[in-house]
Amino acid sequence: MLAERFTLRTDREGRLAGLPILPPNEEVEVIVLRKEPALSSRPAQPSLKLRGSATWIGDPTAPVYDEAEWDGIEAEMEKEWRELYITREQDGDGHS
Repeated sequence: MLAERFTLRTDREGRLAGLPILPPNEEVEVIVLRKEPALSSRPAQPSLKLRGSATWIGDPTAPVYDEAEWDGIEAEMEKEWRELYITREQDGDGHS
């Protein structure tokens, strides 16, 4: 929902369309909730000013790291986790 806030005044007779009768010339606050517009089904396009100003180098969908590099990263994280866990256990901060 999209919320919009308006400050309105009543007329000489204290009426706003669709609302109950209010005291004359009184300021009221109205919050309107609208349904959000449906997202466009067509893909987003870059600004015409930017179109053609960038070029792809390589495959943009290719992984950043190959499998061997991921294995090395995971091993390093596991090592750091174990060192931290063992240190916490030795300091008495670990949970039993």
